[in-house]
Amino acid sequence: MKRNNSLKILIIVGLIVGITGISLGFAAFSTTLNIKPNADITPDKSTFNVVFSSIEDEVSIDLIEPNLSSNEIIATSAVISNDIDTSTISNLSATFNEKGQSLTYTFYAYNIGKYVAYLNNVEFKNIDGETSGKICSKTVGLDKSISTDICNDIELSINVGNDTFTSEERNINGHSLNIGESDTIVVTITYKGNYTVDDDFSVKFGDIALTYSSVD
Repeated sequence: MKRNNSLKILIIVGLIVGITGISLGFAAFSTTLNIKPNADITPDKSTFNVVFSSIEDEVSIDLIEPNLSSNEIIATSAVISNDIDTSTISNLSATFNEKGQSLTYTFYAYNIGKYVAYLNNVEFKNIDGETSGKICSKTVGLDKSISTDICNDIELSINVGNDTFTSEERNINGHSLNIGESDTIVVTITYKGNYTVDDDFSVKFGDIALTYSSVD
């Protein structure tokens, strides 16, 4: 292995709707709101709705261009799909060619419903059919220990508002999203390693699911 040649790392994160890109599964769930004893209100799904948007103050499904740490990075534009129950960001992927590179995708979770929404869970899911949320495919001939080091040094994180998540977190409290307002969401992929390889090194991540609810 030569350590001075160009690094070629293909980053792929699979999601619920997309096999070849990274995407974020986003579920908007309606739940029972207890208003006072003996009186419940069950909001209709049409009145509780949080969706992805490419801008912060209204719903837009324009393509989302990544912010690259280097012009040498090859990356795709992210795509928004807003369905009745699920909003999805897909087609996020990148190819790094130097150590220390990173990129970010910035978009928004926008509350277009009639209830305050609360972020309850951030789930880093396993890849479909696998027992891990991250799989690396090493180059033929690359030493196993070096391959493991490279894999460990490729990191995925997500910021939702002021909160940063790198692993699953459930039962989140106090993260509210008011009607007509948005959470800024930033997905960051970074290679922090020291090794270079001659050929492609493929990395695939599982889905990230954000759950907003009408109760905290």
